[in-house]
Amino acid sequence: MGAYMKSICLLMGLAACILLTGCEKPPVLIGFSGPLTGSYADLGVHGRNGAQLALEEINAQGGIAGRRLEMISRDDKGTAKGAIQADRELIEAKVVAIIGHMTSSQTLAAMPLIEEAEMVLFSPTTSTPELSGIKDFFFRIQPTTDTAATALARYAAQNMDLKRIASVSDMNNRAFAQPFHDAFSEEFTTHGKSIVLEKTISSPERPDWDALADELAEAAPDALLVVLSARDAAALTQAMHARQAVLPLLSANWAMTEELLTAGGRTVETMIFSGHAFSDKPTPKYEKFLENYHKRYGHWPSFAADYAYDTMGILGKALQKTGGRKKGLPEALLETRNYPGLRWPISIDAYGDVVSSIFITEVKDGQFRILRTILMEPKP
Repeated sequence: MGAYMKSICLLMGLAACILLTGCEKPPVLIGFSGPLTGSYADLGVHGRNGAQLALEEINAQGGIAGRRLEMISRDDKGTAKGAIQADRELIEAKVVAIIGHMTSSQTLAAMPLIEEAEMVLFSPTTSTPELSGIKDFFFRIQPTTDTAATALARYAAQNMDLKRIASVSDMNNRAFAQPFHDAFSEEFTTHGKSIVLEKTISSPERPDWDALADELAEAAPDALLVVLSARDAAALTQAMHARQAVLPLLSANWAMTEELLTAGGRTVETMIFSGHAFSDKPTPKYEKFLENYHKRYGHWPSFAADYAYDTMGILGKALQKTGGRKKGLPEALLETRNYPGLRWPISIDAYGDVVSSIFITEVKDGQFRILRTILMEPKP
């Protein structure tokens, strides 16, 4: 009888374990796809961290429809091939949406796969105008590149009275760099100014910064426009300073990260940026985010972390409407109106795009400081 009772107890214990396991709902899987290695890794790492922080906060509040969120991250390696492979792996893992990519070229490369899989691709930082005004599975909270470039060119021509500018752009991220450069050039030349030298690089091919600096110095421009990552912008400015070729520096906000300040040091002082991300007077929500992020990761967040945090927050709201399911998610995202983002209220239009103010900023004493705010209105 003792052996019999032991067997009964064992069976009852196993049944209880099965029941308890069965009662635990499976997690809602979210994918993250971005450059976690290579020249653009600062964007990817900060983006992943910001999204993860928001995910943990959603889980602390009960998750989605009684289910916790879980994020699966993949390194797109900052290449088209890497982006497609990363997204394919995430789709096969049955994620309900992918947060990414962090660069425009990788997003464009992945779009055929995304459309075929009918998978939401929600980017924190993709800003190419090539994806504007299209009804598809792509969503973003970063406004388009061309508006910021036009504002920077106007500031350079009118406020800085620059007349001759040289430029260096990274064509490995052509979908971002080319529209930015073209919009800048178009606006700058309408003021009777000129682009005296246009140079392009491909970051993975390890550019010869010394040779490029020699060529730029020989052209003797009034200023230098860089459409480069933070790491590459710092490398070029250091090479320029080594030749005593110290020029006013203009940049897309792609380079506006902590890595630029760390790697560039005094060589990037007074560099001027144009972009859609800046917090001159942080809100209590943003201050709390800064505190939590620094405590969690040991460094301060860049705009990529800010945007990814908001991206996950908006995605979480939409998933609440779908019960954590993939079906109906695009429609739920399109209903986003005045979401309380870290930097501004975020609304998504019928094409998955957004509009925000533009900030002209500069590096001053090793920090980013605002120079001007340009208010933008949504197109009718």
